[in-house]
Amino acid sequence: MSRTLLSLAGFQVILIGRFWVIAEVGVSAYRVGIHRGTESASVAPVPNQANQIAPQQQVSDAGHERGMLRSQIEQRDKAVASLRHELEQQSAVMGRMKIAGSQMETDLHNGQAGRVFFKSDLT
Repeated sequence: MSRTLLSLAGFQVILIGRFWVIAEVGVSAYRVGIHRGTESASVAPVPNQANQIAPQQQVSDAGHERGMLRSQIEQRDKAVASLRHELEQQSAVMGRMKIAGSQMETDLHNGQAGRVFFKSDLT
């Protein structure tokens, strides 16, 4: 009788071992199926009013920023135009000063520096 009990116990161990292996394979297959399922199928987000408000707010903000930037560009354009006008005026003054300087140099070489011309000298 002890032999039958041992063989029955051995059979139970083998049966439990097979059950355990089958259970492990099933759990592993389930996990692999879950991971593959998430890669192939994704849940699309349901558009709600909050998601629609955000893009409208962004467009509004972008429009406001655009207006501010245009205003800054106009101010800078005015400043550049003013500086160009000032540069032209200073260039004209410098040109007149160069002409006056070269005229003075010519007069100095001719010995007429500091001489005042009167109408009586010309006749």
